[in-house]
Amino acid sequence: MPRATPRLAFTFASFWMLLATGAIAQEAPIPPQAKPTVKSGTTVKSQPTKPEKAAEKADDEEPAPLPAEDTAEAAEALPAGPAPGAAAGQTYLLRYKISKGDVLRWEISHQVDFDTTVNGTTQRAKTYSKSTKVWRVTDVQPGGKFTFQHIVEDSAMWQELTGRARVEWDSKKDATVPSGYESIAASLGKPLYLVEMDTQGKLLQKISQKPGKPVEEEDLGDDDSQMTLPLPKDAVPLGFAWHFPFDIKLPVDGGGVKIYKAREKFQLMTVKDGVATVSIETQVLTPVRDPAVESQLIQRGGRGEVKFDIAKGRVVSQQVDVDKSVVGFRGPASSIHYVSRFTERLLDGEKKTASNAKTAKAAE
Repeated sequence: MPRATPRLAFTFASFWMLLATGAIAQEAPIPPQAKPTVKSGTTVKSQPTKPEKAAEKADDEEPAPLPAEDTAEAAEALPAGPAPGAAAGQTYLLRYKISKGDVLRWEISHQVDFDTTVNGTTQRAKTYSKSTKVWRVTDVQPGGKFTFQHIVEDSAMWQELTGRARVEWDSKKDATVPSGYESIAASLGKPLYLVEMDTQGKLLQKISQKPGKPVEEEDLGDDDSQMTLPLPKDAVPLGFAWHFPFDIKLPVDGGGVKIYKAREKFQLMTVKDGVATVSIETQVLTPVRDPAVESQLIQRGGRGEVKFDIAKGRVVSQQVDVDKSVVGFRGPASSIHYVSRFTERLLDGEKKTASNAKTAKAAE
């Protein structure tokens, strides 16, 4: 078997592991053969900066700090027209409404086209994954705080890389698991995390329950700790915006990491038939001028929207798109073009299948 196959398996598995962590918008890793090098530099712990000031500073400068913020603080009330039929000054309270015994399922898909050109030679990576994400609610406390098991019920994936055979696998159809994906197959239908969350979507506790690994509490300071749409703490009008800050850690030559400040920006755009549409935009706040670094951040610049059912208190759909290019990441004759689409759709009211019954039994 070609030496490159384990690297393919790593890339393929990484898609699934991003889903397994429950991140709201999952980014595809750069394929190993296309991964750019990063210029060496000193590890820094910079403070976030306002995006509009970024171009005025060099990469290694400390950007000016923003006001302190969390998922609901330092929010902006941005101008917006009234929704059809909405009274002037009308506000909307967005809250998760979960009951003990709920089993919520979402269909998750993620497709990526990734072209890398160096000295006239272009390599293309195309990947697709579709999985079913499950929240099995085990407890709800007074005030609405709830605990659930995070499960990936099934998964179908394929991957194509220039000059290599297509790799694909569907857990519902294929009896044979491709080499390198055994751990994925073994994890399907089993609890991966025990999660405690409040009604604003704030992650309070995340305990790993992955098969074959000791039970341990996750570090909620990691940048993958956001598992769903965070909601503002008060009732808000149309046009209101709020943020979720996080760090992106990139390795540097010689060891260590450099920290890049970033945030997700959310804005309430419309409310129609009880469903709120919230726009999403990922903003890297730390100034970046090095194309090699830009190439590693390229999948982070997504924009899209989330549909949130106000009465039922849950996300019903989501779509986030990225279409970005970087030139000069490895010399003047190099470029990267990255296109991706992530979607999520609530499978509400579907009949319980044999596969679903197996998931519930495994989770007990």
